[in-house]
Amino acid sequence: MIRSLPFVFLLLAPLVGCSTSLETHPGISAFEPGTYRVGGSSSLGFRNDDIASTKTDTLSASLDVGKLFWKQIELGARLAYDSVDTGASDTTSQTLLLFLRYYTVNIGSLRPWLEVGTGYTSVDLAGSNNQDGFPIAVGLGATQFVTDDVATEFGVRLSSVGLDTVNRDLTEWFLGLAVFF
Repeated sequence: MIRSLPFVFLLLAPLVGCSTSLETHPGISAFEPGTYRVGGSSSLGFRNDDIASTKTDTLSASLDVGKLFWKQIELGARLAYDSVDTGASDTTSQTLLLFLRYYTVNIGSLRPWLEVGTGYTSVDLAGSNNQDGFPIAVGLGATQFVTDDVATEFGVRLSSVGLDTVNRDLTEWFLGLAVFF
């Protein structure tokens, strides 16, 4: 956890130094239908998981592709990989999630959003076979534009998936980067 702090501060630096306004970035205020967003995010050590009731070291990485089909509504897909090291065993999962994201209001170059999604996940629990499930996820976050087309994203996602032998409930704090075109 301590080793990942410099990485987190490095990614947060653009947020602190970004004092842009709508006048300097007119493209930010008007999301046009047909605009694409490609983004990626990661979570390092910020995971709660009921599979591992102890503190865990985690790595999560995801790739998002979305398209604004209405002025403030994006439809997209997320491909995610998670690895949880509990000390005694390792758990990995791969997830494909379809999501709907609603950008709420403009606050200068900051765009808060709400997100819901569902999809398919395959979890490899250490010492057992793969288990499959259908996750349900909700998220709350914000997109902070650094330029007209590049933004950092941060927030929290809550998800739940019922597997054959256990339920997997996750709370994930993430930080990422997105490009709009």
